[in-house]
Amino acid sequence: MKADIEASFTWLHLFHQQGKLRALDLALCRYIAEAAPESDSYVLLAIAMTSERNGHGDVCWI
Repeated sequence: MKADIEASFTWLHLFHQQGKLRALDLALCRYIAEAAPESDSYVLLAIAMTSERNGHGDVCWI
């Protein structure tokens, strides 16, 4: 994995520790990062945020 991706996971783990992301959200990001190593760190953040919202049954942030 690229260094910027690993740095993103540091932030994602921090969000998880604060209760803002679920373990499932992190696992999905890790899976995507491993399946598509060319993934951008912003894409992984978007995946985590969308996954978290989807867990509430809503993907709309408005």
